[in-house]
Amino acid sequence: MIEFPSYFASEEISLYEVPPQLQSKLLIPMLNERSQSLLAKLPKERLDKYIEVRDYLLREFKLTAEQYRERFRTAVKSLTEIVKTVRCLKDSGAQI
Repeated sequence: MIEFPSYFASEEISLYEVPPQLQSKLLIPMLNERSQSLLAKLPKERLDKYIEVRDYLLREFKLTAEQYRERFRTAVKSLTEIVKTVRCLKDSGAQI
């Protein structure tokens, strides 16, 4: 499960050029339980729109700029992310 603020900060969806109609459908199953339970209150039409899902969750959690800053400072890559980065570097021919 992912914690949504760090996910939105990384803008992973835009990095992979995911079609707009699929963005929220791919995101929702990966969210933690608390985020998913908040989304249960939204009508289906709004759940289909990534921007509305993102804005709703950010509004519900009401994180301040300082909280975002602290999360950024303490964020660490998971082992999976490190392995993907190394593979990409290796595939691109970079010397590791």
